Amino acid sequence: MARYFNSEDRAWTPVDVRGTMMDKAILWDAGFDIQSSMFRMTRDMVIARHTHQHWVQVVVIEGEMRIEADGGEGVHIRQGGCYLLAPGDTHVECAVTDSIVLVTQLDDHPAYPVRRPQPQSTTL
Repeated sequence: MARYFNSEDRAWTPVDVRGTMMDKAILWDAGFDIQSSMFRMTRDMVIARHTHQHWVQVVVIEGEMRIEADGGEGVHIRQGGCYLLAPGDTHVECAVTDSIVLVTQLDDHPAYPVRRPQPQSTTL
């Protein structure tokens, strides 16, 4: 089933992301083990050093982000740009300006465990 989301339709809720409070609007969390959400970050907001069990794609919808991956120098990603993180990549994310990012990932958050399809039993 197709789903459509205009900006005024987003339901923002405050969430704790690795110790940092920000607003989140879930766009997709209805199967396929994928979650797609927008996060609203204020200038200088930092998500502390962390990793993900699975891949993560982040698109900067508004603003500018700085990402430091695997101890390297910070890379700036501006509005319209994106970054991809492989499983296990250690990284820190910082909002250089007020920003909105779209995060799509396999659902590895402890509150939302990855759901695997259960085998279908058949009777002969």
